[in-house]
Amino acid sequence: MEDSKSGKACPRGTGLFLALVVVAAFASGCSSPADKAREFYDRGNSLFERGEYAKAVLEYRNALQVKGDMVRAWYALAQVYEKQGQWDRVFSTLKRVLDLDANHVGAQVTLGKLFLAAGQIDAALEYSNSTLKLSPEAPEVLAFRAAVLYGLEDRVGAAEVAKAALLRDPENVDALIVLSTERIASGAPGEAIAYLDRGLRVHASNVALMLIKIQALDELDETEEAEAIYGRLIRLYPQERGFRQRLARHHLERGRVDRAEMVYRGIVEESPDDVEARLDLIRFLKAHQGDDTAEKQLRAYIEKAPDERRLSILLAELYSSVGKEAEAREVYHGLIATDSVGSSGLAARSRLAAMEVTAGEKGRASALIGEVLAIDARNIDALMLRAHMAIEDLELGAAIGDLRTVLREQPGAAPAMVLLGKAHELGGELALAGDQYRRAFINSAGDPAIGTAYVDFLRRQGNAATAEEILLQLLTGTPGYLPALEALAHVRIELSDWVGAEQVAEQIRQLGDQNRISSQLLGAVYAAQKRAADSIAAFRDAYDTAPTAVQPMVSLVGAYVRAGKHAEAQNFLKTVLTANPRNPLAGILLSRLYLLNGDLDSARRHLHTFVEQDPRNAAGYLELAGIHARDSQLEKAQAVIEQGLRQLPEEFGLRLMQASLNEQSGNFEVAIRQYEALYLEHPNADIIVNNLASLLSDHGRGAEEHRRAVRLASRFKGSKIPHYQDTLGWAYVRAGRVEEALPLLKAAVAENPDILIFRYHLGMAYQAAQRSEDARRELESVLVHAAGDAPIYADKIEAALVELSSEEVSGAP
Repeated sequence: MEDSKSGKACPRGTGLFLALVVVAAFASGCSSPADKAREFYDRGNSLFERGEYAKAVLEYRNALQVKGDMVRAWYALAQVYEKQGQWDRVFSTLKRVLDLDANHVGAQVTLGKLFLAAGQIDAALEYSNSTLKLSPEAPEVLAFRAAVLYGLEDRVGAAEVAKAALLRDPENVDALIVLSTERIASGAPGEAIAYLDRGLRVHASNVALMLIKIQALDELDETEEAEAIYGRLIRLYPQERGFRQRLARHHLERGRVDRAEMVYRGIVEESPDDVEARLDLIRFLKAHQGDDTAEKQLRAYIEKAPDERRLSILLAELYSSVGKEAEAREVYHGLIATDSVGSSGLAARSRLAAMEVTAGEKGRASALIGEVLAIDARNIDALMLRAHMAIEDLELGAAIGDLRTVLREQPGAAPAMVLLGKAHELGGELALAGDQYRRAFINSAGDPAIGTAYVDFLRRQGNAATAEEILLQLLTGTPGYLPALEALAHVRIELSDWVGAEQVAEQIRQLGDQNRISSQLLGAVYAAQKRAADSIAAFRDAYDTAPTAVQPMVSLVGAYVRAGKHAEAQNFLKTVLTANPRNPLAGILLSRLYLLNGDLDSARRHLHTFVEQDPRNAAGYLELAGIHARDSQLEKAQAVIEQGLRQLPEEFGLRLMQASLNEQSGNFEVAIRQYEALYLEHPNADIIVNNLASLLSDHGRGAEEHRRAVRLASRFKGSKIPHYQDTLGWAYVRAGRVEEALPLLKAAVAENPDILIFRYHLGMAYQAAQRSEDARRELESVLVHAAGDAPIYADKIEAALVELSSEEVSGAP
């Protein structure tokens, strides 16, 4: 007979003979898919327990190939990914578990922890509520609940629930972490250590418990014992360089630079062939003993290992960081000559391209990136740089495509996720953006730079409370990280926590604060409290310490303006420009100050002088042209832009404004040609596509150009940006595709009902759809709202209304 599941022929028999034959058959492989899957699963478990995670993954996958709905295997696979730190895969695999078993408590708890780590407290709370209903007595559920309550700043409730978890599982690590963290926060680090030691007696190698104990010991100033724990971590995990680096930072925070250096040199001595260890030492020397010491040590390493080209790349980076551009380029060109198609030659090209971007030579940068990708189409550095350039040019589709390629090659690449988040954010896709920033933070394992990028996004969305939670997590791991401290102060200002913000400013001051960041922050605190004089004094201190920095100057001028001291602001900026007539920031700020005071003539005169003194500063031309355009002096605005283009013929901003001015002047054919030229160079720049499609819809010659407008604007399908919805909707109307247009145009009007052009387009779409009453309502609304300020479409609206009236009189449908 044929086994219906396995497809193998199984023998017949009776009695004892049958039993023996069946046993023999199973021993020879005649088993069901469920049995076979269980064998793979059991082997995976054995490998998992031995720490052979890569092999365990293969066995679990084998089980799932046989039985794709085996929940245990999916959950085990997620646990392996968790051990490996592959957080994206943990997330997606747990989602698969819940697709198969929506009530799986372990998957819900782990997913909730991921959301909690990413600062998504609401999502974590939902999972906590769900698991409490499913398994209210389970210690892991209670420990997770305690962590969520702690995240909600309910420390008392968190401690009570954590203790309840310990009654059921006296060594539950998560509960002990909550209780020890709460004790440290409450100023009782000794009690925290008692909880931590309780866990370490059973979980002797648990990294989290040891790191929190170090934090508690630091609070007690028990430096030697803290360093002993670092030593234990290093012995337990010799391949994990991060613990040695933490120990080095521990020394640095106490001013023991020599002992930190010994740690880095010890890593090199123990691993003489480890290039990364040498690179870490060089970076340390650069940061703490200066560029000359770092260069000397690096050259010594290169002499001993001239074929180790990563050292040469670091030397070039060192040159570039200290302004030795020629020396850096020489090293890079040497690498390209000796290893043209190898990894170092490709890396050298990518870094040269980055230098060209910084120098404003995007054409050269693009050529170098093209060379790299012609050799290696999936080169991560080149794709990342090309995506970065595309985002700067608002070519969001191209950027997203490159970044998705990077993430297919490196699924956990947090920097790529951050850039992808930025691209989605600029495209108005905020939910997608937030997801990418959150995933980046989870995958970065607490990288402070990635964390602060996530925080910046949260602040832009007005979510200061979650931003504060993320920053506090970051600062637990890297307590002296200046960008996170600065962001925390700003977040607390946004939350009106003046005392907390001042405490952070004081903490920054105690770290040295050579750039007077603390003064800048105090100025912001005082400004928020409307303490004008104190704010000005603090910002002045910050500016005097860092007169070339952007933010102190902007902040000081803003403080003068808020205090009504416009004359003082003008005098300050004039003093700056007397010392440096080509200071671009001061020049623009002074022109805007004149405009704020209603002094158009002074603003124009100042900017004319400014562009004469610095004729290659595009910002000056754009500012001056903008003033003329706002004053309806379009010819003068065009003249300024043309003057700028004579100096900077390829400058994107100037060319874009030139096309826009021609559009405003009614020179539609000229504007179309200019946008077409820009589109050929920047085919993925949404702003160019939007403007070109709009012009073709309104002023294109016939049906073919209307259809081309639809083809161009079709990239905006699914966009949530009202202007893009309107562009695509109007293109559909002009191409006779009214039913496709209406949902887009209604969405644009719903989002921005005061933008009259949106309502005009919707009214005309209703007319084309023979919905006369709706058309009349929208078109009359445009005329009413534009009373006294006749819109450019007034004649067309009047004609449409007359046509509607004729249809109603004649009884036309």
